[in-house]
Amino acid sequence: MCTVTETIPGVEVLGVKPPAITYNYDVNVKKLDNGNVVVTVSGSHDQFPAHVIAATRTEQPGGKATVVYSFDPIRQELIRHICFRRHPLK
Repeated sequence: MCTVTETIPGVEVLGVKPPAITYNYDVNVKKLDNGNVVVTVSGSHDQFPAHVIAATRTEQPGGKATVVYSFDPIRQELIRHICFRRHPLK
């Protein structure tokens, strides 16, 4: 298992500097008897910016990245709005 705790500053784009992301993730990689690999991610992060964690089997030729966790603050806010709405849609 690998534990990562860090604050990473946002990258300035077109003169706009986004907020930093603060996160604490535990990433567990387990190889199964059949050769498959299971990756689990747990932990916490602040609510901005959007980000993904991807895993790649680098020992295999042509290995492709697989997203094992993603967070999109806009989607989360939309889900929260739909789930906790006080007034039904008309």
